[in-house]
This record gives sequence, C-alpha cells and structure tokens, in this order.
Amino acid sequence: MKILIVYASAGAGHKKAAEAVVEAFNKIPDSSNYEISIVDSLDFSNMLFKWLYGKQYLTLVNYFPHIWGFFYYLFDYKIVNRLLWLPRRIINVINCWKFEKFVCYKSPDLIISTHFMANEIISHMKKRGLIKARLFSAVTDYRLHSFWVTSGVDLYFVATQKTKEDLLLSGVPNGKIFVTGVPISPRFSLKQDKFQVREKIGIDKNLFTVLMIGGGFGVGPMEELVSSIGVISDKIQLLIVCGYNKELSERVAKIVSNLGIKAKIYGFANNVDELMSASDILVTKPGGLTTSEAMAKVLPAIFIKPIPGQETRNSAVLAGYKAAFVAKDTKSVTEKVKELFKNPESLDKMKAAIRSIASPNPAKNIVDLVVKNIS
Repeated sequence: MKILIVYASAGAGHKKAAEAVVEAFNKIPDSSNYEISIVDSLDFSNMLFKWLYGKQYLTLVNYFPHIWGFFYYLFDYKIVNRLLWLPRRIINVINCWKFEKFVCYKSPDLIISTHFMANEIISHMKKRGLIKARLFSAVTDYRLHSFWVTSGVDLYFVATQKTKEDLLLSGVPNGKIFVTGVPISPRFSLKQDKFQVREKIGIDKNLFTVLMIGGGFGVGPMEELVSSIGVISDKIQLLIVCGYNKELSERVAKIVSNLGIKAKIYGFANNVDELMSASDILVTKPGGLTTSEAMAKVLPAIFIKPIPGQETRNSAVLAGYKAAFVAKDTKSVTEKVKELFKNPESLDKMKAAIRSIASPNPAKNIVDLVVKNIS
C-alpha cells in the first residue's frame, strides 16, 4: 500500500508531526507492507507563494501577532470561511497545480495530512475524480480552525476531547473523529530516569530544574526570564534553549555569568526529549508540538505571552484542565516558578491533570488506527 504524508512548512510543527507519523510507521512489525513517502506541499508551489505562505507567516506571528490574531479569528467565522472558499480554491489552483500533478503521479492509496492546505487541495481532487485515495488528517493544535474542515477528509485525528467537540460542532460525524493526541516523535513517549538523564547531560542531579525553550519568545522576554528565574534560589538550575539565535545565546550566557546562575545553554537542541525528562518545569510558548511533547513527558508547563490565535487557544485548553499555567508577563512566570518550587504538591497536581488528558504515544495511536481502518 502506498501512503503519502503531506505537510506544509509554515512553522516547524506541521513537519515534525508528519515525521513523527513516518517514524511510528517504521516501528510497526509489518512496516515493509507500506510504501511511505513524505512531502512538503509548498515545495511544489512557486517561489513567491512558498515565501508568502511560510516566511510571512513567521513574520506575522513574531512581529505583528495581533494582526495575525485578528485574521485568524476573522477567518474562523463560518460565514467568512464560506466566502473565502472560492478565493482559496483559485489561489491553490494557480499556485499548487504542480502538487496536484505530483499526487496524481504518485497515485497513493492513502494520504495523511498534517496541515489544512492539503485537506482543501486533496478534497477537491477527489471530487473531480482525479484520485481515489482516502484522506486522513492529523490536527496539530488543541482547538480547531475552520480551515481544517473539508468534506473530502475521511478521518480526523485530534488532540483532545475539546478538539473533537469543535469538529462535531462543524458538522463532522462522530465516527470520523478519533482522539489520539497530536503526533510527536515516539522518543518523547520513552520513560527516562530523571537523575540518569541529568547525569548524562552534565547538570546537578539534585537541583530543581527549569527548562526554558526560547523559540518565539523574542530577545527581551528570554533575557528577563533568565535574570528573574535564575536568582529565585541557589537550589534552582536552568536549561536554556535559544534555537538558532546565536546573539541571544551570547547575551544569555553573559547574564548567567554575571549573576552566577546555575545554567546550561543550548543553541539548537536535538535532544529536547532528554531535556524535558531532566526537568521539573517547562517555560515556553504554547505551540501545538512543543505542548504535546511536554504532555507526553508529564512535564508541567508555564506558557508565556501566547500569540493571539492558535497559541491562546492551546494554552486555554490546557489551563482549563489545570495541566498548565498561562502567564501574561515575566513577573507572573517568576511567581509561578517560585510557587511550584516551594510547593511540590502543586506540581504533583499539575502532573495528575496532565496524566488525565495526555496521550503517551500519539503517533503510534494514529498509525494503529490507520492500519485498522485500511485493512
């Protein structure tokens, strides 16, 4: 059986979700029965469209978040979404015809999408009789945006019961929706001993550990957070991930040195699963993938300044379950870290809440359901 897994490189999360599904497929006993291909749908568009779709998305969320939030919510209204259907269809026809041609050439039996753009394109191809493939869609956020909903999707895989309720309200039949969790790499589902991991990465085994993943923080908040959290107590140590921002790494290193903070600084980290296993708290932005990775690791999270749109929705869902805390500013983050550091029972309550909703291995859940529904 030929399976095509499709994402769009608008942010890193959709690609990681797709890769997680591939990784999970490769771990099943009869994996040789499946011919798996993974593609970025934007690779088959023109350069201008790919630049606008991917790069300008990042520009909006990082520098003009309220503008992004305005359009995110506006386009989620049913009447606006209906009015946008034709313009979206025309835009996709003009810019994504090479992707349609590629899909026809591959002639897959099943397509799994981790981005809503593929849902619209593939659904229209099915209606025109160009392909006969079934279409399964893995939603990568904790609440649903209307763009995900198209009639050609045969099954939806969603993060929580709340996401399922959104789909039901959108008219999707109950039998088409499965609560699996957002697909993440299976390595985040592995149980790792906290103290052994701490020893492996070279930090104190006995100190309360706060993991800070910079990503979309922006320079100011990350530096302020390091300065304020790092001096709460000499019994606290920090793991700081600054991503590809070398200048930020250098500035954070200077703060750590000047204040005598116990910390280890990373640029891009390819061992985030280990860093999460070694930590007691995560401070980050509430992107769908990072959030799901933390939930799989049963790692309580503090979300700082969620971007209007999917981040505010993600954080609201988890805060509603008492599995995370949403902070409006650096002071709020610091106060919450201090509270959890001094009151282990509060930390245990958050962990219990996480266990009540988390899917330990979402990608495996999805693959198991795929195999069951195509056999």
